[in-house]
Amino acid sequence: MSSEKTLPEQEATLLKYLLKTGNYQAVKVSVSLSELTSYLKLDLNTLAHVLRNLSTHGLIRLTSLPSKLVETFVDQLQNEIDILDLRYLERDIPELEYVSSRGRLTGQLNIFSREPEPLSPLEAAKLFRERDQKLEQMLHLTEPSKSHVSEILNSELLYLAAKLRPFKSYVVSRIDKLKSSAEKRPERLDDKRTRMLLLFSQVGLGQLATVEEAARDLVEELEVLRARQLVGEISESDLRTNEEAVWDEITKRMTPQLPDREAFVRWMRDLNTRLEAVKSLRHRGILTEDAFGAMSEDLIDDVGLLRSHIAHERVGTP
Repeated sequence: MSSEKTLPEQEATLLKYLLKTGNYQAVKVSVSLSELTSYLKLDLNTLAHVLRNLSTHGLIRLTSLPSKLVETFVDQLQNEIDILDLRYLERDIPELEYVSSRGRLTGQLNIFSREPEPLSPLEAAKLFRERDQKLEQMLHLTEPSKSHVSEILNSELLYLAAKLRPFKSYVVSRIDKLKSSAEKRPERLDDKRTRMLLLFSQVGLGQLATVEEAARDLVEELEVLRARQLVGEISESDLRTNEEAVWDEITKRMTPQLPDREAFVRWMRDLNTRLEAVKSLRHRGILTEDAFGAMSEDLIDDVGLLRSHIAHERVGTP
């Protein structure tokens, strides 16, 4: 009971109520949600917040909650995660602190949410970058898909597409939910959060500027490396090692940013260009039917998502 004295009033009152219900024993107790809110004179949102704090402090362990309370828990945690992501995007928090804080929040979220986050935006950014690198390598191939290198790249593209698809579906569901709640009860951060989630759907918590804009000299270095490999100056394995090192340098220059309308328009244009490139690879026999289906489906969905946002934004402009 000594811990109770150091707690904020609402948390101390709730803890005292739970201890009294359990006859001051370390046992599992069941309480009525309506009785609890009535006794404590707390609304559902405040009750969820107080329960989370007690759980975080290790004073109680939550095992089973009513659906309404679970929904409130999830909304609170997703809101806090969004605000944390925005702080990182706006360079308001160091990366180590961001990663640690986000891991703690998503750990709580995944306990209660029926749809846990499959990847963090930072993890997804790495996969998006790998996918783009594989596609870039394919664009420089001249042999059809029966070649050993092409077979490997097709397999890797399919693997990356499968890893990214649950993350992208999760982000799209978050966008839809946010838009739906914003129509009923608009909040100041709704626009920022929507734009941030659209960023996640395209590159994860990655770059907004194009590679060419941020690291033109390093892009030229990549082209020189590929040319040297084609004429036999360096091996395929040396090319991959050197490419990885150059891409690491490129990544350091690509700081996350919050996209605006011009960025979405440019992205949509770039996605259509990439779709044409994917069709060309399939026509040349370098991209397999399976890889082409996965890549083209994802690109068409991405274009549709951005087009819908741009159209919605135009309609909502006074």
